[in-house]
Amino acid sequence: MYINAYTHPDLRHIPADKGWVFSNQTNSGFAELTCADIHALKNRFPILLDPHSALTLPVVPLEADIESEPLDGYVPCKWEQYPFEIADTQVQTDNPSDSLDDAGSTLWVDTTSRQFNQFSGYRLFTDNGEPTRYLQRKIEVAQTVRHQIADIRELVGLIHQANLLSSITLLHQGRLYVMARIDPRALSSHSNWLEDQPGGLRALLLADYLLESQSHLTEYDGIWVNSDSG
Repeated sequence: MYINAYTHPDLRHIPADKGWVFSNQTNSGFAELTCADIHALKNRFPILLDPHSALTLPVVPLEADIESEPLDGYVPCKWEQYPFEIADTQVQTDNPSDSLDDAGSTLWVDTTSRQFNQFSGYRLFTDNGEPTRYLQRKIEVAQTVRHQIADIRELVGLIHQANLLSSITLLHQGRLYVMARIDPRALSSHSNWLEDQPGGLRALLLADYLLESQSHLTEYDGIWVNSDSG
């Protein structure tokens, strides 16, 4: 829901501890990742892509039996910003100060989260209707994550264009998923094309990181690769 000082003047936020964040975010069985997350996790967990969509973020499978500490306690960027998010499209309001950045983006929050109430926690707006310093820090985190998401989507798009992927069938938490991983032969043969593209060197580095992470597919408890169509 879009919020501002006029519709939610008394809204307060209670910061969540790691355990609550983990339990709230692991329901999907996967965690979406940015470049910073991939750099932090590539040596420990397999990271996979959507074989059909370049807009889908890379993901890491989460084991079902370690909800209290998935990813060895690491908190991905998208989890860190929750329940705040910068909207991709501008919402028109009567107050010009509602825009949060130069692109005219606006703040959305999951107001169903138990972290919000009107009685305890950090206030989001002052009596004058301005964002509090606490909310400003949350906005800065959300803006950073938004830029990181746009950045990795651009790099994943280049990986798709370079045809570096092969499909796999993944059995995860009792369900089959068609995913994609880096094909080392394609990476070797198409790297020159990728290097010549704007942003290609960074996309090539990301592909190397993904390939490195995928060595953990056979080691990851509860994750099996059933077949490989690549």
